[in-house]
Amino acid sequence: MRLRKALTLKKFQTAAKSNGDEFLVGEDFAVVPVGDEAIRSLQQSDLRYLTCDADLAVPSGFEKEPALVDGCVLTNYVPE
Repeated sequence: MRLRKALTLKKFQTAAKSNGDEFLVGEDFAVVPVGDEAIRSLQQSDLRYLTCDADLAVPSGFEKEPALVDGCVLTNYVPE
């Protein structure tokens, strides 16, 4: 089951990268918050911001780890 989940997540991240999409993601789901208030509220959760923006600068004090797809990262920092 873990292998299937990892392959599904990698497929999702690959599609996000090719489309230039960015999401807040949990272990096996994605969230597309609408509005700044929703985004800021969710930033306090355990969700991570999935982005493939090579220019994203994550300020110190925030976590940043590689995603399953080269060039993509997961972070608890959500840019304004």
